[in-house]
Amino acid sequence: MREKDAANSFLRGLLQDIKELKNDIEDQTSDLSDAEMQRQPAPQSWSILSCIGHLNRTGSEYLPRLSQAASISPKIDNGDSLPYRPSWTGRVFLSNLSPSSGRRLPAPRKFRPLSTIDCLATKSEFNAQLNQLADLIGQVDGKNFNVVRFSSPLSPLIRFTLADGMAVVVTHARRHMIQITKTREIILKLEA
Repeated sequence: MREKDAANSFLRGLLQDIKELKNDIEDQTSDLSDAEMQRQPAPQSWSILSCIGHLNRTGSEYLPRLSQAASISPKIDNGDSLPYRPSWTGRVFLSNLSPSSGRRLPAPRKFRPLSTIDCLATKSEFNAQLNQLADLIGQVDGKNFNVVRFSSPLSPLIRFTLADGMAVVVTHARRHMIQITKTREIILKLEA
């Protein structure tokens, strides 16, 4: 799905973010060696590959839930003008995940990256998840994305609307793209 394919402006914005994420990940990693992708800029910090692996683990938990919520979301006649109305939970999560928040958030154990040395497979999985999310957004266009709720992978007590969940996944990826960019700058300076 391309960003211009969505009638709804909120969904078009998410699709534009996905397009930018795909371009950014390619720009930030295409010229790096496997060793550079795996290099930690400092002890106890994540490498670029770890950041992408973390996004993959998060996506593998959220995407099935989003897909299920999308499948039961009711169709509406005015889907193109439906605004995103974040739930209280969505607002809190998005505020904390926002790249501008500056807040350090430790990754829950469930979302910590696995040890891997396969850079190509890790990047391919990330792109596949972004494509899956874009397709899901296409399925949601014309549906009420503010009413269906699903449980967070972290706890059944934390519930998001479908729109919250899609926004959380995209905002989270944007946050880590900034981390990837900073990590790239550090490792290239260390090698100079």
